[in-house]
Amino acid sequence: IINNDKVHHHFSAYANKSQLEKLIKFPFVYFITKFYPNKTPLIYDGTLIMGAFQVQEESPYGYNLKGEGVNVGIWDDGAVGANIDLPVNRNFVVDKYFSSLAYMAHPTEVAGCVGAAGNTFPTLRGIAPRSSMYYWDLLDDVVGEIKTGKNNYNIDLSNHSYNFASTNCFQSGLYIPEAADLDKLVYENPTLLPVVAVGNTAAFSCAVATDTFSSVDIGFQGCKNVLTIGWLFFDERAVENSGRGPTEDGRLKPELVTKGFAVTTFLPNNNVGSVF
Repeated sequence: IINNDKVHHHFSAYANKSQLEKLIKFPFVYFITKFYPNKTPLIYDGTLIMGAFQVQEESPYGYNLKGEGVNVGIWDDGAVGANIDLPVNRNFVVDKYFSSLAYMAHPTEVAGCVGAAGNTFPTLRGIAPRSSMYYWDLLDDVVGEIKTGKNNYNIDLSNHSYNFASTNCFQSGLYIPEAADLDKLVYENPTLLPVVAVGNTAAFSCAVATDTFSSVDIGFQGCKNVLTIGWLFFDERAVENSGRGPTEDGRLKPELVTKGFAVTTFLPNNNVGSVF
């Protein structure tokens, strides 16, 4: 047994075909599905098409919303890298196991889009430049950590730019146990809003079989109580790699799309770069 989740009443284990045939005969076994031990980071959503500056400034609409008092959880490869646009008084690493430079690139890129302060270039700032960000890696129970983030750090918004497995076009957005666990947590805590990248393997995995439809990645992408986000080119065309529904059980995905191709953001060691 790899993991026994007594809270959500399921366990993960290695088993051969004979063992699975015996296991499924027990009356308390409701279903059996594949276990996905690894999670792969994905390129995140862009910021410019969303018109963030229109809500960040007082003019012309009077919103002046910059993320003050908002805490955001980021689950990704590891710790955030050092960057002048990600000040230490608003960026807090909770999981410090993956703290080497090799694990910092993707979390730093994501953080730049979410909450970069605009210190390097005033116009190059995140969606919520005055928010506080908290970082976890993907090694442990993410759903349990989201609950911890809510209870300990007052985190309702969270970013999840990774999958459990690439789409295979026949299990698009497969509703796995971990997805059900997250849906249950959000149902019980309705202020929670996980934001999940829909995936970027559609053209690679599904172009021949489905013309890239039914290409949602496997993981939290299949959740019912999250926002799943696809990505666009600068001219608002859908990027071929961006996953799209329907899911394996017939639901529409993603719920929203925005620019995600050639986005300028921040990298460790005070660097700036474009990501795709």
